[in-house]
Amino acid sequence: MTPDEALEILDGLLKPKILTQIQEFVLRQTWAGDSYAAMADRSGYDEDYIKEVGSRLWKLLSQVLGVKVTKNTLTSAFGQYGRGLAEPTATPIVVNRSISPNQQQPATQIDWGEAMEVFGFQGRELELQQLQDWIVPINDDVPSRLVAILGMGGIGKTALTVKLVERLQHNGYEHIIWRSLRNAPPLTNILADLLQFFRDRQQQSDRGAKGVSAQIAELIQYLRQSRCVVVLDNAESILQGKERAGIYRSRSVSSGETGYEEYGELLRQLGEIRHQSCVILTSREKPRDIALLEGENNVVRSLALTGIDDRSAQTIMEQRGISATNPNRWQDLSRNYAGNPLALKMVSAMTIELFGGSLEQFLAQIETENSSLLFDDIRDLLQQQFNRLSELERQVMYWLAIEREFVPLTEIQQDLTSARDRQHLPDILRSLSRRSLIETATSTQGMNFSQQPVVMEYVTERLINNVCQEIREDKIGKYLQNYALLKATAKDYIRQTQARSIVDEIINRVSLSKTQLAARLRAIIVTLPRQQRDYVAGNLLNLLVRLGADLSELDLSDLCVWQAYLKETNLHRVNFTNTDLDRSVFADRLGSLLSIGLSPDDRVLATGDTNGNVNLWQLATGQLLRQIKAHNNLVWSSIFSPDGSSLATSSEESIVKLWDVATGECRHILMEHTAFFQIAIHPNNRHLVTGSDDRTAKLWDLATGECLRTFVGHPAQIKSIEIVGTDRLITGGVDGTLKLWELETGVCLWTQAAHLEEINSIATHPHDRSIVTASSDRTLKIWDLATGNCLQTCSGHRDRILTCAIDPAGTLLISGATDSTIKLWDLATGTCLKTLTGHTAWVTSIAWTSDGQTIVSGSMDRTIRVWQISTGQCIRTIQGHGNMVRAIAWNTAGDKVAGGGSGHTIGIWDLATATCLQTFWGSKIWIWSLAFLRHTDNATSEILAAASFEEDIRLWNTETGTLKAAITDDRWNTVVTVDRAYQLIAIGGYTGKVRLWDLKTDRLLQTIEGLHSGIIWAIAFHPQAPLLATGGMENYVHLWDFQTQACRKLLGHDRRIESVAFSADGRSIASGSADGTAKVWCVDTGACLMTFRGHRDCVYGVAFAPDFNDAGGAILATGSGDSTIKLWNVATGNCTMTLTAHTDIVSSIAFCPNPATPYLLASGSYDETMKIWDIRTGDCLQTLRPDRLYEGMKISGAKGLTTAQKMALELLGAIG
Repeated sequence: MTPDEALEILDGLLKPKILTQIQEFVLRQTWAGDSYAAMADRSGYDEDYIKEVGSRLWKLLSQVLGVKVTKNTLTSAFGQYGRGLAEPTATPIVVNRSISPNQQQPATQIDWGEAMEVFGFQGRELELQQLQDWIVPINDDVPSRLVAILGMGGIGKTALTVKLVERLQHNGYEHIIWRSLRNAPPLTNILADLLQFFRDRQQQSDRGAKGVSAQIAELIQYLRQSRCVVVLDNAESILQGKERAGIYRSRSVSSGETGYEEYGELLRQLGEIRHQSCVILTSREKPRDIALLEGENNVVRSLALTGIDDRSAQTIMEQRGISATNPNRWQDLSRNYAGNPLALKMVSAMTIELFGGSLEQFLAQIETENSSLLFDDIRDLLQQQFNRLSELERQVMYWLAIEREFVPLTEIQQDLTSARDRQHLPDILRSLSRRSLIETATSTQGMNFSQQPVVMEYVTERLINNVCQEIREDKIGKYLQNYALLKATAKDYIRQTQARSIVDEIINRVSLSKTQLAARLRAIIVTLPRQQRDYVAGNLLNLLVRLGADLSELDLSDLCVWQAYLKETNLHRVNFTNTDLDRSVFADRLGSLLSIGLSPDDRVLATGDTNGNVNLWQLATGQLLRQIKAHNNLVWSSIFSPDGSSLATSSEESIVKLWDVATGECRHILMEHTAFFQIAIHPNNRHLVTGSDDRTAKLWDLATGECLRTFVGHPAQIKSIEIVGTDRLITGGVDGTLKLWELETGVCLWTQAAHLEEINSIATHPHDRSIVTASSDRTLKIWDLATGNCLQTCSGHRDRILTCAIDPAGTLLISGATDSTIKLWDLATGTCLKTLTGHTAWVTSIAWTSDGQTIVSGSMDRTIRVWQISTGQCIRTIQGHGNMVRAIAWNTAGDKVAGGGSGHTIGIWDLATATCLQTFWGSKIWIWSLAFLRHTDNATSEILAAASFEEDIRLWNTETGTLKAAITDDRWNTVVTVDRAYQLIAIGGYTGKVRLWDLKTDRLLQTIEGLHSGIIWAIAFHPQAPLLATGGMENYVHLWDFQTQACRKLLGHDRRIESVAFSADGRSIASGSADGTAKVWCVDTGACLMTFRGHRDCVYGVAFAPDFNDAGGAILATGSGDSTIKLWNVATGNCTMTLTAHTDIVSSIAFCPNPATPYLLASGSYDETMKIWDIRTGDCLQTLRPDRLYEGMKISGAKGLTTAQKMALELLGAIG
């Protein structure tokens, strides 16, 4: 028998009771053969206490098993009981309160959140019974739906609530969810978390609730549908201190966040609106809405906790080694400290330290000192305790308050500035533990340390007040020097809490306006001694950042700027020369993420992006180790070899590259497909498979680069591929077809019409029993590999699913989608367990760490996020920045150019002054296309149309800077163009549809489907006729008459079409393709008149030059992924000039429409610039680029940065 089987037996015998966590711990460790001393070391409890728990446990087990149980006979007693089960016996029926005998009790799903583990709980039986009677009444009383458990700090509110919930889980509740308010989260965060919990459990999608009122209404609907318990712990954190009791905290001056008054509306509705659930609130003071709602109907109640009884107080003290010869003195002790459990624990530490554990001596001392150790509030005792601490003990207390959660000893060691202090840290932690000022918890990595909420609040308050005093007095002291008020390297949610609870509170309390405070902080920085190793400069910089101050020209040279969080801060011309930037965090230059891969040891993360870059990161810290310009185009895959020494990457440029991870050198280049999507490396480390848009898969020898086998049979492009075990291959197509192949022979074993749309990702089970497919049809499907049968379909995402992965244990599945969410699924049942939110754009790639505890995700929002699966919290974010130009457009007068791309905004530039006149918000992801048109009602007013993924088509009035209209019929937009004569807008998108929008009526005129089966990348109106040209993922151009509906195909390219353009006379049309060529066609006959070869990469832009006298014939301009622009003589096909100033993909080109300057050509590039050219001379006349995030920031001689980080900062504008 195993301990799990023994516990299962006890669950049945003890119902409705259960073993406490410490009892279960003792049982498991006894079963494993541990001594009481070993258990004490592992748990952090005194050995005597563990012995007492064991003694009581053996008595309990003896009663329920019917045999004598001791520590030495535990396993044999269960064995004896188990043998007795083989004989028939009557089984008693246990009926829980409020559940009739014929009802089946549902299994309770519990999310404990941040609930503490409770050991050594004493007393409170009357309180537990009272609360249970309110929530689950025995008679016909109305159950309470809102209960507040109130009491002073340390009185045991949380511990009592944990014990209450342990009882309630046996009373027929479907869901129990625990959330802590200790770090004062805004109500919107809590509501979003609760709603996602219920949506996942009920397999429902987001109902689109916007605003707090709608969110509260949705929550109450769930509480009506199911019997639930929701615990909101530490509610005093949302209440305003030093005000009348129950008043909510106001908004933060610095952060601009709303206040906490909305919590009152939540409580009011929970109490007033009928539902069948119970929300339990713990708080040190009663929120005013609870006070107003309490009445005779008993649906809202509050229980004010007083101290524990004398016997329980005595037990607590005795467990900690306190003794008394006079039994009456226990009552004196309990009375002096009001039965406060935390106070008693702290007093026990003082009694042992000062009086050898003698209660009489301790009480005699305080009585002779006129009760100097008595208290009215726990803070009095905390102050007395704090005043007795050594300087190093105080330092550790302050750091634990800053950390905000359990942390290991090594974390605190890194915080301390003195090497000598670090040596003494283990002794200090033991001392603080003995004083009951800190809490301990064990994990797989060892012992962790933190503080009880009331202690943490007290220490944080002291820290804030002391820092405020130093700032007010312009006197830098030990608090700004020795402590990082915000840790840039902390987990995301901890750093955000530090910013709210510490930095913002300092700003609010320092009694200076934001302008005055910023000026004072700048003045203090000027006076700081150079090269002094402390936290002052980093603290002052973080305060300035939270203030939103202008940091331009700030001189921080020769300082230690530690733990500064600068990912989203403009640092224009800030001086970091010779600065120590240890543990400070900056943004990285990233494109939108398309692929991620984890090394087998989880140490290194590889990412591939839309810029063609492959970055290697240290997963534990998020530090950039190496950046490789791997490809000239989108990096679809980046995967490590099984031994971790190599990295394989694939891109749209028809190349797979194999890299040496240690050196960053390219070992092999594989070229045979037309374009690669996904790749996989064989477990033998010798072979690689590729899938392509040429409808084939290939098996390669990694040592020689030779193609060993080609798998033919897919009717459409292959989008996803994986190796199953060592002998099979699974492939998924854009048409939804799924195929299983034999690797050795190339024979197709089975084919399934698996999905209605493309299969974007395939995940294999670690035991090779099944696979999972993720599709654009919004479903995940689980397949039996042996039969090809579909075992399960998982639905829940609101949009296309792009990626999926199975955990190493083979029990959980994760998926990422274009709805910006990640979902966690139970692989056996197909149930959604949790939804992770935080990304703001498509989740394109996802991976598990080898321990199954963490996942990493990449997104089109240019972030990499690391998530803790157990809590669903994002613990680290790598934030990318960049402003690659994807689209440009001339205004109709030809004196301004608009540009947009990955930077979310559109800028309109005046060429006469080379300044950006206007900026419009464009998209969460990319601006793909821009077009100007005249406003029909105003000859001087212009409209700018913008197309982007995940956004409407937006029409901006460039004169007023306001949004004129939004075309909202589809979000998946890639290209937009304008026909000025017909007053039409043509829109192409992700789904292959073309829509015509009538500008005169602001209505959708026509939708054309069937022209393309995938994304439309190019679109253009004929200059005179009702003719529209389109190009997309196929290798042809469509010419479509939108009046007669007649349609023709222009065939000749080998790959997708990226750009089309008509000549000014309308007789010719040019096309640019991913095959690296441009072609000119006759519009009337459809014949190909000329093919232009010379670019080494995709042709992204084509444009006919307007006729001008010295042109020497018609000219076609082409822009390419090889970073060049070429000018071609259309008649001869000769390249007359190559323009080479760009350093990255040339994504868009356009000629000036002004007849006076027809020789001006504008170009936009992924190098973040727009350039204006004179094609007569080939001169670049202007380069337009907005200030980058770190424009002019000086980092020469800066320490604490890797070479790769310095390169990334320079790409964002820094000067090395």
